Amino acid sequence: MYEALEAEAEAEEKSISEYIRSVLRERENTQPNTTEYVDRIRDLEERVDELEKRIPERNVAEPKSPTTSKTRKSDDEISAALEGFRPGRNAEERAARRESAHAALEWLRDQPDAVTAGDVKHALYDDHGIDGQTEQTWWTETARKAFRQAAENGYVEIDGRSYEWTGGREA
Repeated sequence: MYEALEAEAEAEEKSISEYIRSVLRERENTQPNTTEYVDRIRDLEERVDELEKRIPERNVAEPKSPTTSKTRKSDDEISAALEGFRPGRNAEERAARRESAHAALEWLRDQPDAVTAGDVKHALYDDHGIDGQTEQTWWTETARKAFRQAAENGYVEIDGRSYEWTGGREA
């Protein structure tokens, strides 16, 4: 490392101590800018989120099987249940979490009775968990939030710690 610093100092025609002082001065000048940069990124992310809210959602994924009118209706129903669900910090995270939430609501819809968090985690986490999220985090930040959004939209009934698909009918 010393040799590298010595070579850089020599390239700038400075003594090593002068070179190190100039590097330290430059570091002091960049610290406030780093904070400003982080703040600016947050502001830009918020602006992007606001713009994305104005754009109607569209499903750009290829269907896995031929789409029938029944499949379209059930996809529309799940999409309606998830209306307003905006998980994650950026578009990439949102896409992965919406896909996982969609799978969780499809599974819930197919259950004959109310389910608990344990049922959901046991049935779905291995196949639909999000990279970097533990089972509990996935439940709390993705599946449960999706169920709550669906409940707010009138598609899921939450009774204590159990969740049941109502399909948009009055619960």
